[in-house]
Parts: sequence; C-alpha cells; structure tokens
Amino acid sequence: MVQRGFGSIRKLPSGMHQCRYIGPDGRRHTAPRTYDRWADADNWLNKERRYWDGLEADGKLSEWRTPEQRHLDDLGALNALSTAPTLQEYSEQYMRRPELSPSTLKRNKSLLKVHILPFLGSVRLPDITKAMIRGWWQSLDPEIKRTNDLAYQLVRGMLNIAVEEEIITENPCQVKGAGGASKAKGPDTLTPADVIDIANNTSERLAMAIHIMAWCDLRNGEVFELRRKDIAPDCSVIHVTRSVTKGDKGYVIGPTKTDAGERDVPVPEPLQALLKKHLRDYAQIGPDGLLFYNRRTGKNVNETEVRDAFVLAREKAGTPLKSNGKPYTPYDLRAFALTQAGIAGATLRELQARAGHTTAAMVMRYQRVDTDHHAKVTARIGEQFEAAARSQ
Repeated sequence: MVQRGFGSIRKLPSGMHQCRYIGPDGRRHTAPRTYDRWADADNWLNKERRYWDGLEADGKLSEWRTPEQRHLDDLGALNALSTAPTLQEYSEQYMRRPELSPSTLKRNKSLLKVHILPFLGSVRLPDITKAMIRGWWQSLDPEIKRTNDLAYQLVRGMLNIAVEEEIITENPCQVKGAGGASKAKGPDTLTPADVIDIANNTSERLAMAIHIMAWCDLRNGEVFELRRKDIAPDCSVIHVTRSVTKGDKGYVIGPTKTDAGERDVPVPEPLQALLKKHLRDYAQIGPDGLLFYNRRTGKNVNETEVRDAFVLAREKAGTPLKSNGKPYTPYDLRAFALTQAGIAGATLRELQARAGHTTAAMVMRYQRVDTDHHAKVTARIGEQFEAAARSQ
C-alpha cells in the first residue's frame, strides 16, 4: 500500500489499483472503481482533495457528499438519457425465461426483492461496474453465505445473458470467491436407527414417504408426485418420471429436476412389503392415485405438511441435534440416502444414477451402471434397514 499526503493506494491481487481516503465524516471511502494504472488512481485522489478543499474554502464543507453518493447521482443523470434497461427491468425479462422451474422462480423472486434490487435495481446494465458489484457483495450479511452465493449466481447469470444479447460487453461479476457452490455443512448425518425412529413416530399414511426419501434416494418433490402407476407390480422398482414443485399459484406438476432425474430406482427388498402395505391401506385408488395426498383437497401432499410431521416425529423420537446445534429436516434424508448407498458399496457412477444427478455429463454418456453391482448395493441397503428395524 502506498501512503500519500491524502488517502492511500493499494495494489490488489488482480493487479488493479484501489484508492481510499478518510472523509470529513470520519469514515473511510473507496473509489467506485479500480484503476489499471497507479497514476489514474492518484489522479482520482487528487480530484477528491480538490473537491474537499473547494468546499472548505467556501465554508460549505457541511455540503460534502461521499464518492458513492456522487457516483450514483451521476449514474442517475446518465440513466435518464440511456435506453438500456435497469437491472430491475432486465430481471423482469429474465424471469420470463421458460426453462425456469416454479421453485427456481420463487427463490429468484425472493433473492431479487430482498438482496439484489434494493442495491442494484435502479442501475442500468452498462453502468454496473466491478467496483459496484464488489461493494454490493461486501454489503451482504456474512451470516447467510449460502443465500449470498445464490444471489450472486443470479446476478452473474442475468449479466451473462446480457453479454450474449450485446447489452453489455463484459460481465462485471468478478469478485473472487463469490457465488461458489455450496459446501457441505459438516459431517453430520442421521443414523439408520434415527431414520427408523422418525418413521415409526410419523403418521402411518406418511411414514412410507420418509422411508422412500431415506432408502431410495428420491427427492422430496419426486416422492410427493408418486402414483400407483409408478410402482412396479411387485413393488421392486419405483419409476421416477415427474416431480411436483410449489409455485406462486400453488403446486405445479412437471418433469424431474434434471434429465437424469427420470430413472428407475430399485426398492430394497425389506421395504417392498411396507410399500405394498401402504398401497393397500393409504394410497388413492386407480393408476393415477397418489401415494401421498392431502386429505382435505385430495391433491398432492404439500411440503409443509410433511415437514411438520417430520418435526413432530423427530421430537417424539428424541433425535439428537447436529453438531452445530440445529435440528435435522426432511432435506437431510437426501444426504442420508446417498451416504448409506456409498457405505453399501455404490460407485460414484451408481450414486449419480440412483440420485438422478447430471454431473460429469460427458463422462456419464460413455459409462453404464453395472447392473449386478447395482442389485448388490440395493440388497445391502435392505440389510441395513432390516438391522436398524430389528434393533428397535
């Protein structure tokens, strides 16, 4: 960092120069952009000093405004003359893209409303700078990192499309480490005994949903849309072809989350008898009858009902908390299922096939699941279930 008589200049790891100074308000202020050359950064600081000195000479130092305020005012004047859309206007266009699922739309609307538009919404796309994105990112609450990463991914995704549409020439979302993939929250996972306890304490009409999520690697939305026609006659296989998601106007039935999500999932043998009993006693009648449904509406059981049932069962079972002090949720059954399949000996490719993941797409295109090994994995999962059930 280079100290000057007024302010300071530091060279960032990117090679760019950032300049800062302490203003009349006693706070540190940073230039709204970074500079390739040290001389340009020095020039900005000199201009800021002249602005300060001029106000002080006229006895108007109380009218001093921060560099951020003046920069936004300048952008406002430019925006009045520009035809480029603001980020808010462009987000409305982006949200009409047909490939966005109802659940993605719902999440994006929340991210835009709470975390993005209040800071960036009024700025026209060509005026969004790297420094502005960095300032926005740094202003986000560090306690909600995963939410911040999702918000950053959304802004970056919208601006990538804007580059493709030649509205802007470069995506300014270049904050190192921002918007990364979520990391595992820790080694915590339910044990087989925990899952059996929770299922045993869940109402009988929903207990099978817990088992399917935990032992068959299905996503919640896939489980809630299961119908009689999706179950093999001997209950040995579940055909996953659809999913139900919550949109603004209620629940929407559509395709699985990914192309790989459409798959046949073997049911461990000890679970097949429980599945047959559920079909006999609790599922709706007819090929299109739902395995799990809302008793008031007769339609898909909603996520809130299942979550509430899970929470009540978890409390009755006395399930221990995670190491971070937080309780387990139905979403943790997904991690449990993949963990148990891995313990049973599933290869990475088999885990991808069971769970409907699409990672390493080009490699997967030339690979096939070893059917015999896949059957052995399913049998071992069944043995794990039986052992846990016997111990109760």
